[in-house]
Amino acid sequence: MYRYESKIYGLSFELDRGRFDFELGYNLFFSNTVKESERMSDINFIFDSQYINDDIKLGVYKLNLVYTLPINYRISK
Repeated sequence: MYRYESKIYGLSFELDRGRFDFELGYNLFFSNTVKESERMSDINFIFDSQYINDDIKLGVYKLNLVYTLPINYRISK
């Protein structure tokens, strides 16, 4: 499945303890969810179930909210 991914908008805020990130993105999948040649192939299934698979392409918006908190640690022997 081929896709196109794009980051539309992003912000980052430094806080007293950590950082807050906000990102908005979009994914567009170029291939259909079903094979076009197989969509109408099983006519008995279509008549029995009264259902035809959708011929759609997916487009998804993403919203990422991230809070990063640094951890200070020491390695001792």
